[in-house]
Amino acid sequence: MPERTCWFQTQWHIAAGPFSLRMWAVPDPITGKVLAWTIAAWETRAPMIIWMDGRPHPSKNAPHDQTGFTTGVWNGNELVATTTHLKTGYIRRNGAASSDQATITTHFRRHGDLLTLTLLMDDPVYLTEPYILTRSYNLSTNPVAIGGPPCIVGDEGVESGRVPHYLPGKNPFIDEIAKRYGIPADAAMGGAETMYPEYREKIRSKFVRRSSARSTAASAIS
Repeated sequence: MPERTCWFQTQWHIAAGPFSLRMWAVPDPITGKVLAWTIAAWETRAPMIIWMDGRPHPSKNAPHDQTGFTTGVWNGNELVATTTHLKTGYIRRNGAASSDQATITTHFRRHGDLLTLTLLMDDPVYLTEPYILTRSYNLSTNPVAIGGPPCIVGDEGVESGRVPHYLPGKNPFIDEIAKRYGIPADAAMGGAETMYPEYREKIRSKFVRRSSARSTAASAIS
């Protein structure tokens, strides 16, 4: 939908997106202690405020948005941040989704001029195991931009208010992988279990080497 072209991404895109990272401490005006850490926004991502004062997360019924609600604690020299109350989004631009029940745990580790972020997403709706993503940043002495040019809605050939979709049970491509490559649907949609070598034995009797799959593989090799 055109009106969602500039829709903010969730805080997962701190590491998933092509962003620089600008981070600073927010002191308590009276005590001088660090009240929060702020990670600046980008063109399509809201800022992240990591509260360090021990405040609790809101009720599960509290409003959700792309900013979410984040608290942090120190584990030695490592900052561990927990983000909840996010709206639905996506993990990858290939369409892998995240739900509003997702929780993101972000580990910040600094080694000299390198800062490494390790993110773990737990999502009971779309994930059978935590999804892990890491990214490292190099300290820059030059000013780091905290945003990009304004997001501009482009013409993608779809009028405002219409969402291209298939009704439940009407998607003609839902078994495309199974038909093209002879892979059982369980293997394509079976979750984390399908990543491990032992899963081959479980589906060996169901796997059918299709002639189209052989010709496709041959074309790819040649």
